[in-house]
Amino acid sequence: MKKSPSRIRVWAKHLMGNVAVIYAFFAGISDFSIKIGGQDTLPYNRIPDWISKNLLPITFIIITIYFCLYVLELLRKYKETQTARPRDYFPQLPIIDTTREFKNKRNLDNFAVGGAIEIVKHPYLDARISDNGWVADDIKINIYSNGKPFPEKTFGKPKAWEVDNSKFWLTRIDPVFADQPKLVLYLSPTKWSETEQAQSKVFQDTAFRHRLSSIEPEKHSIPNSFCLHIVVVFSDESILAMKRSKGTAYFPEHISLSFEEQFSDEDTSSGEDKMMTTWFQRSICEELFPLTGEAKKSVPWAFNRIKKFVSSMNVWSCIFEETTGTQSLFGVVQLKISPSEYIEEYNKIAIELGTRRDDEGSLFILKKQEVFNILSSGHGLLQPLFSDKEPEIARNFHPTSLYRASLVSACWKRDEIIGLKPNPDSLG
Repeated sequence: MKKSPSRIRVWAKHLMGNVAVIYAFFAGISDFSIKIGGQDTLPYNRIPDWISKNLLPITFIIITIYFCLYVLELLRKYKETQTARPRDYFPQLPIIDTTREFKNKRNLDNFAVGGAIEIVKHPYLDARISDNGWVADDIKINIYSNGKPFPEKTFGKPKAWEVDNSKFWLTRIDPVFADQPKLVLYLSPTKWSETEQAQSKVFQDTAFRHRLSSIEPEKHSIPNSFCLHIVVVFSDESILAMKRSKGTAYFPEHISLSFEEQFSDEDTSSGEDKMMTTWFQRSICEELFPLTGEAKKSVPWAFNRIKKFVSSMNVWSCIFEETTGTQSLFGVVQLKISPSEYIEEYNKIAIELGTRRDDEGSLFILKKQEVFNILSSGHGLLQPLFSDKEPEIARNFHPTSLYRASLVSACWKRDEIIGLKPNPDSLG
């Protein structure tokens, strides 16, 4: 995990540096003499006697003061890095009935909200939004060349599709340790037709879905398309929300507090150590900015156009989406720009390239307090992003949106308690 420079180290340098300078000054002038008018004049005679006679005690007092400040900063840093727990701030977070049923059947104590059950989470999710989670380069994706065969006996033979793009589903995660928090994922190739065939069988049949599901990827038996859900946090601490289109396959006209992008064949060309970075960057370019069309041919070129607006892009966790029997990653993008600045930059690119983002719904803004309201009362006020329409009340949410909102909000709540200053790295 890439953290900002430790303020403790800065204080330690100040402690050692300032004490050394002070001690050198007083000790140096006590042994230094110059001649003025033929007489020896000691500079320390020009300072009060109580300083010159008590050099060591004064130095000790200064060291003690700095040491106390250092300890206070150490305690502050310790408090800051304690994991933010959503239920400490929102004890009534809801769980969908079928998700609760699945948890109870499997005797799971994994954190769950809405329709999401946590598979693995970064060991440290604290008050700083911008440096939480795994940076993309710390995530390694391995592709099994053969993978799991599609279970035709369970789901039936998929229909032949004229265009049948490759999809990938999560089949293994290496254990994550606090002292070495790298994330290693293993994906198996499948086909779009196969994932759709499986979904058509399990989406409406809870018992069948539960029988084939597991939060352990190795034991999960429902082919699905591995997805990245990204929460966008603007510089004013509002977040992006989307009202899903009527034609969306799952949960149409529900509110998502994130946008999503599936892992694709084109992400594999960058090599296993860079696949996550390519996937994350491509998602931001296509779903958040209008870098589509010809711009899609080169992800590095496209992302270079907008990277100055991105403070951080990290993955916080991997979840099991019980209502669909799928698995997905949860990521957070911290932007350096406000919603109004985002609109301005979006329009500049759209006019210049004649493109638009991949449109899967209408975009809205949720202020921080409205996110808290959603988690506390189940509804919040949505402000349209690209229009002057009146705000509307959000009540129907995508089943896993509240999980993502709860983690971000818990970090915000810790921030309010601790009173963090902005991360210098996040200010560009």
